[in-house]
Amino acid sequence: MLEFLFDPNSPFVWIIIISILAGAIAVISRPFSSYIQFVYPNAKYEAMGNPYIQKGILEKLVESDTLEHFIDQVNMDKDYTLEGKEGFEIQQNLDEHLFLMIQQMKKDNGKKMQEFFSIYIERKNNSLLKEILRNVQQKTPIDDEKLLLMTKTPKIKQFIRNIKDASEESIPEILSSFGFDKNIIHLVESDDTVPMQIDVAIDSYYLKKMESVKVPYKCKDAKHEYLARLTDILSIQHLIRAKHMNYHETLCNLLYLGDGYEILSWKFSELCKAETVKEIIESLDGTSYYAALKQASDKDDITKSVQTLITTLDRQILSFLRNISQQYYVSIGPTLRFLMSREAEITNLKIISKGISEHISSEHIAPLLIMEVPT
Repeated sequence: MLEFLFDPNSPFVWIIIISILAGAIAVISRPFSSYIQFVYPNAKYEAMGNPYIQKGILEKLVESDTLEHFIDQVNMDKDYTLEGKEGFEIQQNLDEHLFLMIQQMKKDNGKKMQEFFSIYIERKNNSLLKEILRNVQQKTPIDDEKLLLMTKTPKIKQFIRNIKDASEESIPEILSSFGFDKNIIHLVESDDTVPMQIDVAIDSYYLKKMESVKVPYKCKDAKHEYLARLTDILSIQHLIRAKHMNYHETLCNLLYLGDGYEILSWKFSELCKAETVKEIIESLDGTSYYAALKQASDKDDITKSVQTLITTLDRQILSFLRNISQQYYVSIGPTLRFLMSREAEITNLKIISKGISEHISSEHIAPLLIMEVPT
């Protein structure tokens, strides 16, 4: 029997050898196959860049004296073709640009990234969904004409049409058919819900969907770190807003999004005990978020507005994504960085165009812009 197995003239021996070699090649080549599919999109995104999160370029742009001058300046970048004479038209144009850009990114990437981009596109409507669900919970009318203009996503458009004139009895079924979980349905039905609970529930819903979606081999760690950092940022932003509105500790604890990168459940509970926004910042000492927030709070009067703190945290997510991009350069890292940076660019351009149309000074516009902090 053994002689038969080791006989080089036996076809069965060669079948075994070839099978072993094929298995070994498959194991060795698996990481490389993941890397290869990101070579083209990553090189493309690196070449395109994200100019409108750069301080110098934004400083020039906010000095535009008219919307026409603003459009001309932006359109010098071949990636943009802005149109419109009114601020609202430009806002819509920018939203469409982002939607089409993410759709193109979806095409550029492999089949295993399709669901990720689909969820990301849907998540881009989270502010709109929050507004709709707050209106439903508070039993106030839904301006469907305005909301339909604010989204390009067919699923969201259909949801707006379904829920606009829905009876109170049919609302749970409509929410469930959209995909919302029992927690969101309960919050919408309850008379005791505060608006920020709905905001947190929508954020949590999409974070969980993005965490559970499958991505190519070797991309899981990058995606997880990105979502963990995003969870941290959103959690701190929610708490800062809550404390600014004098939410008490018990109510703040209801705003828990889940464990992030540094803000775990015990740390979140500790932050909820803070009496003021300044105390929240001091409680973050020892985390990556403390220094930037402390600097921002020392410079501005945060008792009147916390927007400078919210913007500071938005800027920090870009810094974290720069690190993720460098650490996971041969996989999903550069894709995630470009995606979030392009989203920040669109936010900046919308802020500037709105400021120009409403004749707001550049000194008031600039602090609201999400800029990448130089290393």
